[in-house]
Amino acid sequence: MNEKYNLQKVLNLIQEFGCITEEQLQMLFGCDKRDFKDILSSRTVSRKMNAYVHNTRVDMDYKMLAALDVLCKYKKRLQKFYLGNQPIYINFLANDLLYDIIVSDSDDQEGIVKGLNYKLYDFQYADKYIVLFKDKSMLEKMKMDKPYAYCTYFPIKIIEKV
Repeated sequence: MNEKYNLQKVLNLIQEFGCITEEQLQMLFGCDKRDFKDILSSRTVSRKMNAYVHNTRVDMDYKMLAALDVLCKYKKRLQKFYLGNQPIYINFLANDLLYDIIVSDSDDQEGIVKGLNYKLYDFQYADKYIVLFKDKSMLEKMKMDKPYAYCTYFPIKIIEKV
């Protein structure tokens, strides 16, 4: 078993975040095939396609999976990460900078852009934002004064960095 792998930490993460893919588990915790069997034997997690979903959840949260994909890209610089408050999916610390990952879909994209542009959210403490949208349609509407990366998902693709 990989030295970084800790079953209880993995199960706690799945419970808190709701779901995670095998690839993300491998990247963040160094899990291997034996570890995946341990995770399933806990009986608190079920497997759906290539993801593990906590039994308190109905289905996979694809926006969370997109946020976790971004987090994995920062693995080498990652210091800590936490579940965020909507619309922020994940807060993380990398190279002593605080990042917020915000994930939107077509239902809430206008509201999220407005909230970011006009500082309507009272928890805008991040040094940098990573904002994920399904397409490029909100790019021209982004007028934030803080540094951000505008990305599309799936797959994660950086469209613009400001």
